[in-house]
Amino acid sequence: MADRVVRPVYLYALAGVVAVLVLASGALQITRTKRELVSIYEGSARSLADGAEQLVGQALSMVEVSGHGPADAAKTFALDDVLLDYLFGLAADLDRTLPSATSGEVRVPDPEVSLRVVRGDAPEALGDAFLMHVIRSLERGAETVAIRRLPPAPDRPGRLLVVFRRHLGPGFLVFTVEDTARAGLLKRLLMQDVVRLFRDRHDLLDLILVDDDGRVLARAQDESVSKVPPPQVGSLAGEGRQGEVLLTRHGETPALDFTRDLRFRGKGVGAIRVSVSVLAMEKLLSTSRRWTVILSALLFVVGFTLVRLIVWRQERTLLRVREMEEEIRRREELSALGEMAAGVAHEIRNPLNAISMGLQSLALEGGEGKGQGSPELLETMRREVARINRIVGEFLSVSRPVSLHVEVVNLNELAEHVAGLLRQAGGRDGLTVRTDFPRIPVHLSGDRDRLTQALLNLGINALEACASRGEVTVRIIARKKRVRVEVSDTGPGVPPEHQPNLFRPHFTTKEKGLGLGLFIAQRIVQVHGGTVALGETSSRGTTMVMTLPVTGLTDDGRSGLPTARVELGRTRLA
Repeated sequence: MADRVVRPVYLYALAGVVAVLVLASGALQITRTKRELVSIYEGSARSLADGAEQLVGQALSMVEVSGHGPADAAKTFALDDVLLDYLFGLAADLDRTLPSATSGEVRVPDPEVSLRVVRGDAPEALGDAFLMHVIRSLERGAETVAIRRLPPAPDRPGRLLVVFRRHLGPGFLVFTVEDTARAGLLKRLLMQDVVRLFRDRHDLLDLILVDDDGRVLARAQDESVSKVPPPQVGSLAGEGRQGEVLLTRHGETPALDFTRDLRFRGKGVGAIRVSVSVLAMEKLLSTSRRWTVILSALLFVVGFTLVRLIVWRQERTLLRVREMEEEIRRREELSALGEMAAGVAHEIRNPLNAISMGLQSLALEGGEGKGQGSPELLETMRREVARINRIVGEFLSVSRPVSLHVEVVNLNELAEHVAGLLRQAGGRDGLTVRTDFPRIPVHLSGDRDRLTQALLNLGINALEACASRGEVTVRIIARKKRVRVEVSDTGPGVPPEHQPNLFRPHFTTKEKGLGLGLFIAQRIVQVHGGTVALGETSSRGTTMVMTLPVTGLTDDGRSGLPTARVELGRTRLA
């Protein structure tokens, strides 16, 4: 159960899929919104086109019915006013721009209008008696403009003659508009007036009217500053369009172009194009895209963070479960070992006591001279009995709680004492024991005998791991709150498969070992609030590390370390 871990890659993939779904949903919503906004802008452009078409129809009606009778005199006069206003404005511009010496025919933008510049000192060169009469009248009088309508003649159509006296130069400007060209000019002027009515709309970029030949009749945008060229002949007129929409750009401004046929009395007379700005739509869509991406990224980050938290929490939970399982297994092993050790020790110590008392009796008898070799033999037997008693004691230490006699311990002296014992044990095998201690003694609170036993167990393991002429080093490294004791050897190292079982009871690779040395050392150090762990290990040697807290003394001279007991793997503070 503790090994079932949800692979985080699946959760990360799930968070990524959710973020992609949100991004796709946002993109679809943006597309839908764009379609709706385009429909709204298209409706606005269509409304502008309908209004312009209605006004164009009215203008064409005026041009069509003007001059057909007395009832249309008012319309005729109104159209003449439009024509004269245009010619007056054109004359003022030409008077300002033409050089003073200009004379003869001059081209103007409108093909329906012809212009001649006549000098006042030679009007007879014109060969036109009526025009000469008009010019002489202007010279003699105070008027600056003469308007004459000439009826048609067999050799020429009727015409409108307008003569202006120049103010900024000598001579006269003579405009002539024939009746056959008058309708076309009026149509274009009226359409320009229509376009001028819509020019001030804030969202209108351009409004273009073309005739059925594809010629531009009127345009809201000034062509001299417009970055959009006028439409070509086949691009607007004669295509039978009911309404086409195109998203484009006018310079740097995004635009919607709406194109449709321009009809008058059910007949196509040209085309109309309305261009409106969609900058507000683009800003809204850009903001929506940005926030969609931000939301998707934020969702992915949040999802990724949540997944990490879930995995981290699961790993902590699984680690805790494994620790609890290991603790339960350890308790069960210790419980079984303790019961076995208590039973075995009880059964062994009874005959050992009897043997010990018998040996004491024999020693007394030997002391009376009844045997010459008996004292040495008896001493050997007593040592062996003592050794067996120590082994039994080790078994009993597994089952009994560890109680401490706490005092101030000079760790340098304790380690030096252990090093001396190790030198005695390894001297016969040619082993060397070295020490590396700080100059200033390190003091801590603890049980001197227990700490000696723990450090000695580590040292004996190091000696047994070394071959002939090996070396064991005991080193003390002092820190502010903790002290580190390292026991290093030059043995072959600990194989990786043995490392997880080093501190388990009865685990040993020695033929005559009991596998309790490291286990007992760990229990003792844990009672003192420290740890024992495997440090560096390789084919050149192994280092065991014992870490202990440096606990000061209280005001009354007693140790600050509380009395502790360890029972079956649990630490209890007394």
